[in-house]
Amino acid sequence: MMISALEGLRKPDPPFMHQRLCERLQLPPQACVLIEGSLRNTSAAIAQNMRAIEHNNSIQTKQVLEQLGMRIG
Repeated sequence: MMISALEGLRKPDPPFMHQRLCERLQLPPQACVLIEGSLRNTSAAIAQNMRAIEHNNSIQTKQVLEQLGMRIG
């Protein structure tokens, strides 16, 4: 998990969404999923080849994650 304010960056700054996060996780952007309440930020993640879910409520977010093949406990 990364918090943009603690990183000294503002979302949807591509270095935050793409470079730093993927480098820390040691994963390509395609292997990451951003869960975010802002369409602006999810659109920026998609532009960086990340999957993104616009979070509206936990039930919907869980369903989308499960559709992506992720098991949520």
